[in-house]
Order: sequence, then C-alpha cells, then structure tokens
Amino acid sequence: MSNKEKAPLPEDTRPLPKTRARFRALPVIIFTLLLMLLATSLIQLHTEETLIPRYCKNPDETLYYLEKVMTERTPAGEESRRPYLIAAKLIYQVPQERKESIKDYLLRVRAHIQQYC
Repeated sequence: MSNKEKAPLPEDTRPLPKTRARFRALPVIIFTLLLMLLATSLIQLHTEETLIPRYCKNPDETLYYLEKVMTERTPAGEESRRPYLIAAKLIYQVPQERKESIKDYLLRVRAHIQQYC
C-alpha cells in the first residue's frame, strides 16, 4: 500500500458525519415563562383559599400578634411561637408600603382579611 491509499476504517470507528445541532431557545424560554406564571397563579390561589381563611376565625387576635411581631424584638417570650409565626405570614402576603406607619399597615391588613372573609 502506498502513502496515498489508506486502508478503509472498520465500520464502528468511522467518524460521524458533521451535522450541526441547532439549539432553539425560544421554546425553552416560552416553557419557562409558562411554568413561572403557573407557579405564581397556584401560589395566589393557595393564599386566597387556604391561608387567608385561617385569619378569618379571629382577625383581632391575628392583628394583635402581627403588631407584636413588628414592634418587639422577641414577641413570643416564653409563650408558644406558633400564633406569632402564623401572623407573621401576613407580612409576606400583604407587604408593608414604604414609609407606611404600623397603625396604617394594620388597618390595611384588616381590610385585606375582611375582603376574603
């Protein structure tokens, strides 16, 4: 065999044909956005159907605990922390506006709870 002639490669060692795989970003972006919208909708539904009705039983007590959470360093002291934790969830569900006083915030939270009860 001369230098110019090469022996054929066995079937399993031949290089694969060069094909160009194209990554399609648009479907991935759309799918991700739809998942994010679905998650947001489910969180909102869970808040309205499960979490807010919990506060309807005794809104005055909830607001009392919420005020203590917002004003005291250790509001529970030696008491059970559970009611304080439940009330503190309202801080995330109804965020306090910038420069809003605690009194005004509690009034707004009360109105929010009454809206769903």
